[in-house]
Amino acid sequence: MLDWATMAVSLFNTILLLWLGLTVLLNAEQRTWGIWLAGGGLLLGGAFFISHTAILGRGLSSIGPGMDFWWRLGWGPVVALPFVWYLIILWYAGFWDDRRSSLRRRHRPWLLITSLLAVGLVGLLLFANPLPSYWQVAQLDLSATPSLGNIPLLILVYPIYIVLCIGLSLDALRYPGPSARMMGDLARRRARPWLVATAIALLLVSLLVAWAMLWIVMNARQRALNGLYNEMALTIAWFDLIIASLIGVAVLLQGQAIVSYEVFTGKTLPRRGLWRHWRSAIVLAGGYSAVVALSLALQLRPIYSLLLSTVLMALFYALFSWRSYEERERTMAQLRPFVASQRLYEHLLAPSSPPEVD
Repeated sequence: MLDWATMAVSLFNTILLLWLGLTVLLNAEQRTWGIWLAGGGLLLGGAFFISHTAILGRGLSSIGPGMDFWWRLGWGPVVALPFVWYLIILWYAGFWDDRRSSLRRRHRPWLLITSLLAVGLVGLLLFANPLPSYWQVAQLDLSATPSLGNIPLLILVYPIYIVLCIGLSLDALRYPGPSARMMGDLARRRARPWLVATAIALLLVSLLVAWAMLWIVMNARQRALNGLYNEMALTIAWFDLIIASLIGVAVLLQGQAIVSYEVFTGKTLPRRGLWRHWRSAIVLAGGYSAVVALSLALQLRPIYSLLLSTVLMALFYALFSWRSYEERERTMAQLRPFVASQRLYEHLLAPSSPPEVD
């Protein structure tokens, strides 16, 4: 059941993050650098959960080149996403709209600090080999990585970096700058509770990630390595499920702000149809991830998993088409009395009178 729940949550997050990222990019009024940053950040989150799902699908006890590939690949989004989130919130809050705003004065030094931390972590990943292989992680062998006081440098710096990025984003949301977009201030006020709740959920995630990292390091230093991985596997799996679930809550909250007020698309007025599509995407992600994760947890043959996925996708597509048709018919029924009352057909079909000649 734990394997099924973890896989289902991971697939759920993958689907919704990819959907939101593509929706922001495809529905944007003008694809400015902020729009590309917001959509790209959501797609980057989806890429992380693709890696996460692949690791879960192979099994945490699986050791090999494939597992090591997904393990290392997943760390790129892990390092980039906190800083990308901070940049998105600064852009949304109007950091670059007014050079004399209090938001810009307040966050300019912090932006420099977080930028240096992000560049340092990326350089660490590329050149200093701070990541042990998955086999070394399984054995809690952290001796080959650059360390400070017997604590790996990556594990020492990353918790500070992620808590700083998420905490600063909360401050920017609380005291935003002026908006340069028409009706942007109104959209901000309405979307702010959803985005603040998203940032709080991400802050809890960052604190849990920091705690999990330090817990693993302390166990690596204080306990014998023999058989330790099997004893810790259950605890790590619960940590993983709680963190992924909190990220799922953050995705739902952020998606609500995006589709209800279109804070990242640049549209002046939100569209009701986009909210209905978001609701359908949530239902699809929940149903699909639950069924596919169950087939993987039960270790069904691949053909049965494929058949389940095919039937489920056909069912959801048929339901979506039916709902779209029903909504179209309901809209036309609501417009019909208005059109009839204005005698639109008579005005359209009546011949135009020739101009009078003096």
